[in-house]
Amino acid sequence: WQYLGETVSYLFGADARLWRTLGPLLLKPGDLAWRYSKGQRTSFVPPLRLFIWLVIMIVVSEKLLFVSIDAGPAGGKPLYESFEVGDDEVVSKDSEGEVDSLSVSSADVDDDSAPIEIDLYDQDSLSIASYVFRHPHKSAEEGLTALGKEYSFMNRFSYHFFYKLAHIDTHHFLTSFLDRLLLMLLLFSPVFALWLRLLYIRKSNIYVLDHLLFILYNHAFFALLIFIGIWTEFLVNFDAMGMLVIVYAVYLFIAFQRFYGQGKGKTMLKYILSGIGFLFMASIFILLNSALAVLFA
Repeated sequence: WQYLGETVSYLFGADARLWRTLGPLLLKPGDLAWRYSKGQRTSFVPPLRLFIWLVIMIVVSEKLLFVSIDAGPAGGKPLYESFEVGDDEVVSKDSEGEVDSLSVSSADVDDDSAPIEIDLYDQDSLSIASYVFRHPHKSAEEGLTALGKEYSFMNRFSYHFFYKLAHIDTHHFLTSFLDRLLLMLLLFSPVFALWLRLLYIRKSNIYVLDHLLFILYNHAFFALLIFIGIWTEFLVNFDAMGMLVIVYAVYLFIAFQRFYGQGKGKTMLKYILSGIGFLFMASIFILLNSALAVLFA
């Protein structure tokens, strides 16, 4: 318990360093990370602690202001109810190998004794998803039997995933997504630091840890902007997120130039390449977090 208490105190303990940190964080892009990497650490909040603070503030704010508020019938509506289902469509191949869409009556589809022939060029997950959304209350054994598919681990996993997806609603999805947001961001930052290391491979005096410091402080600033945007929208009903994203884009360019000490031309090139890498890796982590949110909602 002593070690646990010390850990919590380390992560969340606030003192005068917070106010000394916020000044350069807001007004001098890249300066705080540069000074911290050069050993000037005693006067500032460590980047990991600051980042965790702000992400937790965002998650709490989102849950308090939006996710926990009753959104009415739409908020608790399972996803499968958002699709209008008339006559079922089954995708199959014709004699020449072309894909056709064949309408089948619900009575025929509900007859579990007659397996549905779905090939879809052997894209099992798509045919399973289609079946689950048409028959959201069928078990995996019933569904795979009706589809004429093997009761294998991968087919059962696919069926379970799409079953969860069909039954999830917006409220539970957002709650589950936010519950894992901090972990995903902490896993994402070192991966992005490796990408920056490749971009600045000729900067032999800047190590992966320095790139990570730079990322965490910049992400902390962005988290602060998101926090401001959330409360601005709630208090004055003004969506400032678009404007704040532009502010962050300008801030980040200045931070790149100040921290890495290169000219505007090289900085712009590295800035664009880092943005491409960021979007690619962020997409992967968002998809991963979304999948986990569906499975564990």
